[in-house]
Parts: sequence; structure tokens; C-alpha cells
Amino acid sequence: MKINISRQHFIKAVNTVSKAITSKSVLPVLNGLKLEVTHEQMTVTGSNTELTIVTHIPCKQDDQTIIDVITPGIVILPAKYVLDIIKKVQDNTIQLEKIDSGLIRLSTSTSEFQLNDLPVEEYPIIQLITDQPSFTISSTVFKTIVRQTLFCASTNESRPILTGVHFIIENNELRSIATDSYRLAQKIVHLPKAPGFDKDIVIPAKTLNEFLKTIDDEERLITLYFGDNKVLFTWEDTYLQSRLLEGNYPQTNRLIPTEFTTELTVDHTALYQAIDRALLLAREAENNVIHLNIQANKIEVTTNTPEIGQVRERVTPELFTGEPLRITFNAKYALDALRALDTDLVTISFVGEVRPFILRAKNDVKVTQLLLPVHTY
Repeated sequence: MKINISRQHFIKAVNTVSKAITSKSVLPVLNGLKLEVTHEQMTVTGSNTELTIVTHIPCKQDDQTIIDVITPGIVILPAKYVLDIIKKVQDNTIQLEKIDSGLIRLSTSTSEFQLNDLPVEEYPIIQLITDQPSFTISSTVFKTIVRQTLFCASTNESRPILTGVHFIIENNELRSIATDSYRLAQKIVHLPKAPGFDKDIVIPAKTLNEFLKTIDDEERLITLYFGDNKVLFTWEDTYLQSRLLEGNYPQTNRLIPTEFTTELTVDHTALYQAIDRALLLAREAENNVIHLNIQANKIEVTTNTPEIGQVRERVTPELFTGEPLRITFNAKYALDALRALDTDLVTISFVGEVRPFILRAKNDVKVTQLLLPVHTY
């Protein structure tokens, strides 16, 4: 193989697929980037068996030559070094050449690196599930769904199913849910066109994190393909495929209360800042616990850390109905929930001091954030 390639395009492709490569891979060859070059395009692949990212670089685009292919071929380069090298060299064009059976040369007009080639025949065959049921959705909408739920997924591997986000497709509706047993986030989106199938899957949180890192902020359409144990995201020239988590996700609908004894509407920013300031002392105590004392005409946010001191913040509710109450909760979880609500006014609904309470954007029931109170003795 011998090519001259635009450094800018090469950096973008390598940076994208490198997110799927880990140093803990069982197969040493998966520590490498697979480059497949034809006279039409270069296909760059990174994989750790659980997550695979593939992207294509066309040889020509808009009458501009991106890759000058002298000799096509397939090579696998050690990913650990390639990205650092191509970021630091100065020329706009990089030459890649296989110079013998075990070495690949990366060179510019002033720099030359020789890297050991990894064995192509040992790289696993990766089949993208583009023949499976699919539907298309706006990238902006899907990224919002992920960001409003992902943070509630568990990081505790003792219950692996909770380390993912639960997606349910029924009729014209897409519902995503995540919970770590202490909090829960749910987002419901109406799909303009019914996909024509129902689906119930759990996508690993790690996959969704990499998806958010890989796709940029430009508005585009993404297509999701659903296999028996895999999901594939595609947009433009990029493919991100992941295994799904196995097992039955808990039935979370029954956890969300529908009748309340106390409800209040409050300015989102004022409440967020009050909790954020109270957390300054609660965080020092390493428990993040604060108290909310709710009255008809005021909300007090307090914390008492004997070794440090006390905080008392006051916020005036916009609306209040029901009974006064005092509730204790994790301030960090509350801030996470509030950050997920894109609203000026937030409605908080309670069913007493020891039952879960929910936060929603006023007049929007499509996003639900649920928190469990903390029991203090």
C-alpha cells in the first residue's frame, strides 16, 4: 500500500475511530487501526469487539483530491502512536507506505516514522447490521434524548442491566429510561413516522457516551439499525456499532407517581443556584445531603455540617399547592436533574417526605426526573 493523504481528513477519521480502541483488548490486533484503501476511498476501522466505529474517507470530494492512491491495500497501524504522530507533523499531506512485510512508513517533507504493522489476517471480521430493521431521526433530537437520561445510568457493575439506557419503540413513540436505583430519568419523543416495528433494547451507557463524543453538533439525520444483540448508528460516512446489554430492564413505570400531596413551581435558575451553593458545604462532608423545607410562601434550602458550618438559602415559589413538607435528598443528583431540564420554570411534585419526587419542565410531561429522598436518622 502507498498513498498520499490529506492530514486534516486523516486526523478527523483516526480521532473518530480511536474512541472504540482500548488498551485492555484481549486480541492484540485490536490495539490497531485498520486502514483499507481502494481507488475510491479509505475505510478506517477501530474496534474492541463490544464497540466498533467505521468511517470512510473518499479519495475525491468536490473535485478536490483527498487521497492520492498509488497502490491500494490493507494495513493495521498501532493506534496508540498514530494519532499523536499525525497531529504533530507539520505538512498538509502525509504519505503512508508499506515498505516491507512488517513496517509502515509515515512521512512528510521533514519527518519520517516507521511503525510495526499488525497482522491483517488476525483482525476479526466485522459485519455491520445494515440489513436489520431501522428508523431515522434528527441527530439533535436523539442527542437531547441521550443527554436528558444518560447521566442516571448506573456505574455499578453488580447490576449490569442498569449500566445502560432502556429504549422502547412502540407505534409512533420512542421512550428512553435510565436509573441507578437512586434516581431515574425518562424522555418520551413522538416519532413523525411509525418505524413499523416495536423494539425493547438496552444500550450500554459507554456506547452512548462515545456516540456523543463522535458526532458533532451539526444538524443531520442518523439511522439506527436494530439486530438481535447489536445496535448500529449511521450518519454520513460514519458507522458506530455496539453490542446490547442482555437481560430484562426493571419495570420503571410503576415507580413514577401520578398523584401528589404537594406541588410547587419555581424559577429554575434560582433553585439551581441555591442548591449549588448549599452543596459547597455538603460536598465537603462527602455526603451531598441537603434539606428542602417547603412552605406556601418560601422554600428553604439548608445543610448542616457540624465540622464546617451551616448554609441557608431562600427561594420564593411561583406557585404552591398542597401541604408543607421537609425532605432530604442528594444535592448532586438534584443538580444533574435540573441541568437536564431546558426550562425557565420547573415543577416539583411530592408524595410525602419518604416517597420519590419528580421534577419536570413546567407544561412539559415528556421529560421526567425522579429522585429518591435520603433517609436521615
